[in-house]
Amino acid sequence: MDKGYAWVVMMATCLLQILYSCLLTSFGIFLVDITETTAYSTGRIAWIGAIGATFCGVSGAFTGNFIDRYGCRKVVIVGSLMISTGYLLSAFVRNVNIQYFSLGILAGIGFNCYAVSSHVAASQWFSKRKSLALSIVMFGMSFGIFIWGPIARFLSFTFAWRGAMFVIAGIQLNGLVIALLLRPPPKEKKPIEEQVKKELEVLILFHLYLTTPPYPYHKRTLVSFDVLFLVTLISVFPLNNPIHCLH
Repeated sequence: MDKGYAWVVMMATCLLQILYSCLLTSFGIFLVDITETTAYSTGRIAWIGAIGATFCGVSGAFTGNFIDRYGCRKVVIVGSLMISTGYLLSAFVRNVNIQYFSLGILAGIGFNCYAVSSHVAASQWFSKRKSLALSIVMFGMSFGIFIWGPIARFLSFTFAWRGAMFVIAGIQLNGLVIALLLRPPPKEKKPIEEQVKKELEVLILFHLYLTTPPYPYHKRTLVSFDVLFLVTLISVFPLNNPIHCLH
């Protein structure tokens, strides 16, 4: 935690936020081109972005449950495939109603998988420096907003908006590679000192009870209990582990 591979996870989640920022900026660039090359009005085309943003937010209520059950890696893989499929379909279909589904619902849910998984993964790997890690993750989103506008405009100018959708579908597949870096955090070893202290306190109190006059048990029982007590001490605290940790 907070060191080693945790920084790799942090950089991976930062890259996820950069990919996620495509939803926030690129569609505004394509809006004019789609309207000019289709018979639909600007209002109908604008519904694509509205549906995408809506499903990106609403699906968060379910994405968290899937992350708890399957982990961030699998959720990001599914999200990457959904986004790429949505952009790929939008590059070929001519019916705006289908684009409501492909670029709106399908890609919107996929982008939510990116957004939620990146924050959860960073939080799982950081404890003391969680604020710093999440700040860097959010920097990825800001940087993505900064660069996706020019990228989308360049792709639209070079390949037209359908070709740009096709290229973005390929770019979003990089989420599959990033997902491989999102390993689950190592399980923390449960501190046993407190539990051992309580168990030894019970043994010591019981030992005092047996050895305090009037003696409730036979001397053989006391000897057997003394042996058991010593064996317990040796098993819990080996010779190379001093008993001063009880203090």
